[in-house]
Amino acid sequence: MAWREGQSYSDDLRSRILAAVDGGKAVRAAASVFQVSISYIYKALIRHRTTGETAANRSRGHRPRKLMPEQETVLSAHLRTHSDMMLAA
Repeated sequence: MAWREGQSYSDDLRSRILAAVDGGKAVRAAASVFQVSISYIYKALIRHRTTGETAANRSRGHRPRKLMPEQETVLSAHLRTHSDMMLAA
């Protein structure tokens, strides 16, 4: 399985894993067959049973902005007027 950190599993893989476990396959056996972690399967099962969703969470990896729009405006204006300022200042 060519999975990289930060990427979601494909919808096809998700549905095959859930179908296997719902069909009676043990979680540990499914984790071994599909080369995913046991905890991933349990989390996917809980999400599927509580919400009915199997797709990846859309907001995965999203970080809220640190600055409010007013703060960004003030900061960008300050940086324009003091373009030679060093980080330590």
